[in-house]
This record gives sequence, structure tokens and C-alpha cells, in this order.
Amino acid sequence: MTEATKQCTERGLQDLRQQVLEAPVTITILKLSAPLMLGNLVSSLYWLIDAFWLGLLGVEEFSVPTLAYYPFLIVYTALVGFLTAAVSLVSQITGRGNVDEIVETVNKVLGASILAGLMFGLAGFVLSPLFVRLIGASGEMAISATTYLRLQFIALPVAAFTYTFRYVASSLGDTRTPMILMTVSMLINIVLDPFLIFGLWIFPRLEVLGAAIATVVAKSLTAIVIVVMLRRGFHGVRLHPKMMLPSRRILKVMISVGTPLGINMSVQHVSEYILVGIITRIDMMLGTVAAIAAYTIGFRILDVLRSIVAALSQAAAAVIGQSLGAGLRDRAETAVASLTWMVFITLVTAAILLAVKGYNIAGLFIDNPAAIMEAWQYLFLLGLSLPLFTFFLVAWSIGVATGKNQIPTYIAVIRTIGIRLPLAYTLAFILGMTSLGVWIAIAISNMIAGLLSALWIVKGKWLEAEALRKYQKS
Repeated sequence: MTEATKQCTERGLQDLRQQVLEAPVTITILKLSAPLMLGNLVSSLYWLIDAFWLGLLGVEEFSVPTLAYYPFLIVYTALVGFLTAAVSLVSQITGRGNVDEIVETVNKVLGASILAGLMFGLAGFVLSPLFVRLIGASGEMAISATTYLRLQFIALPVAAFTYTFRYVASSLGDTRTPMILMTVSMLINIVLDPFLIFGLWIFPRLEVLGAAIATVVAKSLTAIVIVVMLRRGFHGVRLHPKMMLPSRRILKVMISVGTPLGINMSVQHVSEYILVGIITRIDMMLGTVAAIAAYTIGFRILDVLRSIVAALSQAAAAVIGQSLGAGLRDRAETAVASLTWMVFITLVTAAILLAVKGYNIAGLFIDNPAAIMEAWQYLFLLGLSLPLFTFFLVAWSIGVATGKNQIPTYIAVIRTIGIRLPLAYTLAFILGMTSLGVWIAIAISNMIAGLLSALWIVKGKWLEAEALRKYQKS
């Protein structure tokens, strides 16, 4: 790195560090989280866009993205857990302020993301037919779902690279650039979908295959823009191909920090699928669809809350990580306190709305009195658990920011595998409480997880730059 380049890099990184490490903590978190909230919303639209256009072809075509979504999500969340290790590592090294170390770490983390994307993508590609069979698809739908799923896995290295860039950028203190890139990518997907699905203008009619290709092209173009931007200098950080080869040191830290996160996220999704199976069985016993409709409504509402809380958590993770890297433990504690209050206020507000207006909210989604009453019952119990659930979500954010994520992972597994699923089955079938038993199990598991997380947070043993320590030790 030449002296002039180094000075440019130092200026770019110093500006971001000052924003994260010197501005008022609460204002910093809110400022960083606003673009992330929009970005999370945009991210969730990819699958919905494909489903919308394919719905114009017919019911079977409409179902393909849904069939592909869940198998893809299991593989993708395991990968994302590994990639999330970039947050703690990059933010803590940025907090330390060594420019050469920051540039090298960013390059190697991005290189590791491509390598991991290739490995997970290859595994997913090979296993796609098995995934589709396990879901129960057959005939033409199985062929279409397999093709769609395989194309998503082919693009996984690109998706991993762009996803990691989002995390790297937010860890440095820039959340606007990833949001803009994601929005542009979604707009490209929206434009390409009808042309490739229906064969408009000079394009062939590819139907389901066209939807998958449109998504792959949109993500690939975004990745190209990121590469060009990094080659020119992103806040002074430049991409150096020779530097991107992941070192054993980086891989060791990412595997050590990322594996618990991947387990956490995968267990969460697998447990959701099992829970859906329990709820579906209840509906079959009662000859209704009220329970699954109620759960779907709750899931959609939780999705909105997750988008808000995830944005706040990711923004706080940048502040916590950089503060610990810079040795500012008091600022890290302040960031956790600010995050806790913001999440608590968000969830308490939601809990009050669900308790008071749950019936009306359910009525916005469906027009079935039995299903609306079932949904209101679920939303009321869910709302009761949200205030305590704050601490579970904050603990997760702390784990991502610091790299000390073993305890949050244990709590997450206890919450789902240890409490929710066995309790839901016992209450629903053995004690004959049917769907009410499931809603109670969800609420109780949330509250117990919140209490355990609060105890861990209060002890303060998380207040260490664990990722940086492992990096220096390896």
C-alpha cells in the first residue's frame, strides 16, 4: 500500500470510526438502523416477487418458490451463521484502528465468504432433488422446484459475497450503501421477471426457470457493482485479489465464532417446520384450518417485528464491536443498554396492540370468524411473552457483536428443542388442549429464554472482544 493510498484509507475509515465511537450512542444506533430496516424489507421481497409473477401462470407454478424456499433457507441460514462471524471480527479490528489490519481482514473475510458459498452451494445443488422429495413434491412440480432450487444454489457464492459485504459495511459504520445496492438489485429483479417468465420482447418464455434466472442475474450484477466499488475504494478500503485468499487464521476464527450462530439459526428454522407439522395435525384432527391460519398471521406480524429488531441489533453490534475493539467497555455497555430499551419499547408497544387490537388485526388478514378468534387467542398470548423476549433478542445481538455466542446458542436450543416442541406436543395432544396448548408453549418458551438471557446479560461476562482475542491468539 503506497503512502498516498494509506492516507486516503485512513481518512475514510477514520470518518466512519468517529461516527460510531464518538457520537451519542442512541443516536448512532438509530441512524445506522434506519437503512437496515429498509434493507431487511427489500431482502424479504425477493421471494414474494417471484411468487407474484409465477402466480399468474397457475397454482403449481405459484407454489414453486414456496417449495424451494424452505430447503434453501436451511442451507442458507447455516451459511449465514458462518458469515455473521464477520460482524464481530471486522467491527472489533476496526475499533482497534490499524488500517493495514482492517484492509487485510476485509479482503480475507470476503474471500472466505466466496469459498464458503461455493462449498454450501455445491452441497445444496447435489441435494436439491432429495430436498424436493422430502417436501413431498412430485411430477412436473418436483422438476420445476428442483430446477429453481438448483439455480439458487448455483448463485450462492454470489449471494454469500454480497451478504458478507453488507455485514462488513455495517461493521465499518456504513449501512446506507448496502441498502441502496439491495434496492437496485430488487428493482432489476422486478423488471426482468415478466420478460423472462412470460417471454416478452426478445426473451424466450422460461416460466419458473425465468424467475430463478432473473434473481441470479440481479444478484450477480449487484456483486459486480460491489467489486468495482471495492476496487476503486470503499471508504478507503480496496479489494486486493491476492489478499483475498483466506488465511488459516481467519478461517479458524470464523468457524469458531460462526458455527454456534449457524447452529442457532438452523435449529430455529427446523423447529419452526416441526411446529407447523404439529399445528397442521391439530387442524386435521379438528377438520379445520383455523390453527395454521392463526400461526401464519402471527408469523407475518413477527416478521415485521424481526425486521425492526434485527436492524436495531445489527446497528448496535457495530457500536458494541468497535467499542470493545477500541477498549471502550463503558460505551459497549451503554450500547447494550440503549439497544435493550429500544427493543423493549418496540415489543411492549406491539404487545399492547396485540392485546387490545389483536382481533381486529387478525381480521385484516382473513375473513373467517373461527380463524380470527384463533388468531386473536394466539396473538394475545404471544404479546404477553414479548417484553421478556427482549432479553433473548439482545443476547443474540451481543453474541454477534462480541463473538461470545455459545450461551445465547444454548439458550436458543433450550427454547425450541428443549421447551417449545415437547411442551407443545404434550399440551396439544396428551392433555388435549389442541392449538391453545401450542400457543401457551410458544409464550412460555419465549419467557423462559428471556429470563435466562437476562441473567447472562446482567452477569456481564460477555464484555470482551472475543473474536479479536481469538484472532490474536491463532
